[in-house]
Amino acid sequence: MTVNHSQQACEKNRGQSRGERREERRIAARGRLVLRIAKLVCETGEYACILRDVSLTGAGLSFFHEVPPDMRPILQLSNGHTFPVELVWSGAGRAGYRFAVPVAEEDFIAGDTEFGHRPLRLSIRAAARIVDGCEMAEASLVDLSAEGAKLEVARRFADRRVVSLALAGRAPRLAEVRWQTDEALGLRFFEPLPAADLASLALALQPFAAPAGTDEGIAAIRAA
Repeated sequence: MTVNHSQQACEKNRGQSRGERREERRIAARGRLVLRIAKLVCETGEYACILRDVSLTGAGLSFFHEVPPDMRPILQLSNGHTFPVELVWSGAGRAGYRFAVPVAEEDFIAGDTEFGHRPLRLSIRAAARIVDGCEMAEASLVDLSAEGAKLEVARRFADRRVVSLALAGRAPRLAEVRWQTDEALGLRFFEPLPAADLASLALALQPFAAPAGTDEGIAAIRAA
């Protein structure tokens, strides 16, 4: 049988073109590459993640630890925008989620300029200690970001006072008192937490296997 090499080459090229077009459609369907830090609000707590890409139907996230097991968490951006999502697949620290309600791509793009720089805050309730020289004060963590923390503490501290904050058995971290009310205190770290360290600390304070309480927090976000 005579083999037409030109015909084979054309068929091969057509096959490659069809494959390339399918890949292009797949990439277009996934949408815009984002690479922005966000958080996933779950039954057991709030966990930092990287929003890798987003489309009109879903988003791809990556984590600095195992993927949270919740099937229907809330994706929240640093600008406060929230999106109910459903877990579709997960593996090797990455996961794909489907949006439970319609979204617009502008919801993810506008946030950078609408609010300017706003560090991602994780709402975490945990015991903490504030060390001021030779004195120590028991406190309760309210929220945590890469740049600082909000705590509830009875003791008063001088403005701009340098203290250290100890959480979850981690080494104390130097911080400056930036503000204080009758019940709450704001600290700013001298050295911001890398994203991986923030995620690791959040997981240590909110392990997957030990729910912190009820789903009231998620219910409140869904109702907002």
